[in-house]
Amino acid sequence: MFARFRQVRSRLNVSLVEGARTRTKVRQRHVAGLGSVPVPPSPADRVHFWIKLHQRLATLSNRLDDEMQLAILDAINARIPMPTAEDQETARNAGRAANAGLFAALRDKHRDLAELHRREAVREAAAAEAVDRLEAAYASRPMTRADMRPFLMSGGMTAADLRHSQDLAALCEQLGEDNIIPMLAKEGTEAGRRAERRTVRRLLRARP
Repeated sequence: MFARFRQVRSRLNVSLVEGARTRTKVRQRHVAGLGSVPVPPSPADRVHFWIKLHQRLATLSNRLDDEMQLAILDAINARIPMPTAEDQETARNAGRAANAGLFAALRDKHRDLAELHRREAVREAAAAEAVDRLEAAYASRPMTRADMRPFLMSGGMTAADLRHSQDLAALCEQLGEDNIIPMLAKEGTEAGRRAERRTVRRLLRARP
């Protein structure tokens, strides 16, 4: 058996093959994949590749004797040099820097969400105060929807807020407030979790 190298676009794939004779020809038969690296590989790429390589060869130890393993490792080392102690330290530093960037982005995300919730709380409090003022101003006569709209908007509510309040009121009337509030809380929590998972996946894809 021996190592075979094949570059596909910007990656170098390594596999273990053996020669198999079929009548008058000797053909190469794939035995196992040994991993791949970008071209050219960074120190971190080589560290990761060699860790996985030793693990993979260990699972094939019943088919490879010591001499064959050494020959395979020598051939691979000639194409993908085994990482030195300096390379390993460089990879660790790169990992720490990447993790620091990831956690900083996550912290910023949660701070932004906290600020968003704070602004939302301020807006809701302003809307509640507007309702109190509205009740006091129109205590002596019935109030129409036309009266209520400009008053609420002067207290900080937007047209979208008003539409949402009307929709929520209609939904509560149909399903009952005791039913709709737990449903909305559950949907909001699940939506937040989905958004967080999407953010984590996006940040991971953006890592070099």
